[in-house]
Amino acid sequence: MQHYNLSEGYKKQLDTLHKKNKMGKNSKRKNPKLFEIPKFLEKYNPTTILDYGCGSGSVVDFLSKTYTLVEGYDPCVQRFSTYPNKIYDVLISMDVLEHIEPNYLDINLKEIDNLFSKAAYLDIHTSASPTFLPDGRNAHLIQEQPEFWRTKIEYNMNIRIVEEFWREPVKKGAKILNYVFIIEKK
Repeated sequence: MQHYNLSEGYKKQLDTLHKKNKMGKNSKRKNPKLFEIPKFLEKYNPTTILDYGCGSGSVVDFLSKTYTLVEGYDPCVQRFSTYPNKIYDVLISMDVLEHIEPNYLDINLKEIDNLFSKAAYLDIHTSASPTFLPDGRNAHLIQEQPEFWRTKIEYNMNIRIVEEFWREPVKKGAKILNYVFIIEKK
């Protein structure tokens, strides 16, 4: 089955940023910031976890110390570029959805919906990135507030939103920019 995650031109843009080490900083940390993910995982007690848009995979590696099967998917990182061919108990996605090309968002949300059976943790940045693509566009192609994301998620996925909140900022005292949706299958 062919998957429609991104255009070839955009993939080349992201590949360049990854090679210059300008994307996925949290995915490169030895001890990545997990925010509310441990609480989320404790609640759903998964045996299988997918990190969708995992970057270099430090969250995958870190969670693999505790959970039996943790896998990652990122079309721009060779180690994780194979599209998953199974359904996971839970899916986590941190700082990914805002990077999707707007005309690919609906199909990506539908594909994400087919990758988990219990719940998903979707952490979405809502404003501009300090990083720019080689072609000059902001790395956050979609800069929208929670209402936009809520509508898109509910329309494209067979889920119910069970919790949503502004996530703590990465740096103490920084502006809160990330919004989290915790969703469950209907």
